[in-house]
Amino acid sequence: MELTEFKNGVESQNFLAFCLSGKNYAFPILKVNEVIVLPEIIPMPKVPAFMKGVINLRGLIIPIIDLRLALNMDEVEYNKQTCVIIVKMIIDGSEKLVGFIVDCVSEVFEITASDIEAPPAYGVTNNNEFLKGIGKVKDKIIMLLDIDKILSQNISEALVICDLESDLAE
Repeated sequence: MELTEFKNGVESQNFLAFCLSGKNYAFPILKVNEVIVLPEIIPMPKVPAFMKGVINLRGLIIPIIDLRLALNMDEVEYNKQTCVIIVKMIIDGSEKLVGFIVDCVSEVFEITASDIEAPPAYGVTNNNEFLKGIGKVKDKIIMLLDIDKILSQNISEALVICDLESDLAE
């Protein structure tokens, strides 16, 4: 949903907030399938560093992406609060489940359209196409991420490789 559609058609929306490097981010709750404790991840060969591998979640093979690395942040050691947000994404025209490793999940909150601002444009090109908007909740600023736009071409290709290799393993 584009920011303009959100402002024009919907009064408020629920988001799942999480932390990366001490900063607040959020996914639309309708895209979130579940949140799980960091499981054992099976590494995949020949994929980018942000693609940590796959997990078997109740019989489903789900690719796992370190969101810090996908957003060009520094890698950190995982701890007890590290978890995986399993989301529904559109990849190559079909809905897939993908897991994003985050530092911790903090809360579910409702945000009104009037409390969302468009992301700032930086010069001629906008490198924030994955940013749906900036939300103001209480005294916090929360970066509202567009799940379907987080994936660059490289991530999409890595997910297709994981999909093909998990099909071959069956």
